[in-house]
Amino acid sequence: AHGVRRELAGAWGARVTMAANRERLRLLPLLVLYAAVACYAAPSALVGDEGRYLGFARNLLQSTYSPPNAVNLWSGPGYPLVLAAGLWLGLPLLALRLLNAALLFLAVLFFHAALRSMTEGKTALRASWAFGLYPPFLYHLAYLLPETLAVALICAFGHRFLRFLGDAAGRWRDLALAAAFCAWLALAKVLFGYVILACGVLALA
Repeated sequence: AHGVRRELAGAWGARVTMAANRERLRLLPLLVLYAAVACYAAPSALVGDEGRYLGFARNLLQSTYSPPNAVNLWSGPGYPLVLAAGLWLGLPLLALRLLNAALLFLAVLFFHAALRSMTEGKTALRASWAFGLYPPFLYHLAYLLPETLAVALICAFGHRFLRFLGDAAGRWRDLALAAAFCAWLALAKVLFGYVILACGVLALA
């Protein structure tokens, strides 16, 4: 009887996974939209804080972070690490901007996966489309700024933390990944470091 129950559970799990994969395919038009928005709205030159983040990324490739002759720790290294990987691969400026399209699409996938564990597929899919079309997300797609990475990391943290709460088999691995995403978020947007510290204090109070 135990073996039959296990086989039925495995078959049901495979069916749910296939349905979730089909739903993810229906989210693919969002990736195309993100790439189109990033290409269309991309400025021809660096604007605002883009130069600072790109400069930090170049410093990382030279085994430093702050400029050699000055101390500049205005921004955390979370987003420059992403840009540094792109620079190391020799990506042009437009391709670096297109990384935001991939990051935002990853955020949507994590958001969908988190909802899929709590509600039915159609509801999760509709909510994911609504989330993915949120105008402020689209606005930041064309700029070398950490906002899109922050959204992806928040969604990744939420997904893994929910898995930790509900998955007895791999829960410590999920907790470790959730902690890693949380730490990366604090490095990408220093403000979140204070938020995480405040939440930790409140949790211990």
